[in-house]
Amino acid sequence: MRHLSGATQQGGIGLVEVLIAVLILAIGLLGLASMQTNGMRMTNGSMSRSQAVFLANDIVERARANRDNRADYALAPVAGGNVGACNLALAYNATLTVAQNDMAEWLNSLACLLPDADASIAFVSASNRMTVTVDWNRSANNVEDSVMVRTQL
Repeated sequence: MRHLSGATQQGGIGLVEVLIAVLILAIGLLGLASMQTNGMRMTNGSMSRSQAVFLANDIVERARANRDNRADYALAPVAGGNVGACNLALAYNATLTVAQNDMAEWLNSLACLLPDADASIAFVSASNRMTVTVDWNRSANNVEDSVMVRTQL
């Protein structure tokens, strides 16, 4: 009878340990990739929301600067959207009023900065209240997001 030494009896154990370590590493890397993807999605959503708040405040300040024509900044919601396409060559038009130029620039900024944006602006003369609503699609899944700014001019 031959007696096997301890080293010969454990011949395949090292390979099993390596396979288990590789499996654990692969699961960890998949989890890390998933967290990175979610983080990027949240960052993009946060950037869009910041842009929407900035743009809503922008039109409020334009109306506040043009106090005599505040009512000209009203914008009714339109089915299918009222923003239009992004025009990188948009320029000041001397034949339009200040309010019309402000609205054209603002709607163009919405089109350029927010995907599938829609907007509405309501102005109540009696109370000098202005409500700006900006809607846009947050992701490829057509999840709609919205920002509403209300202020008294």
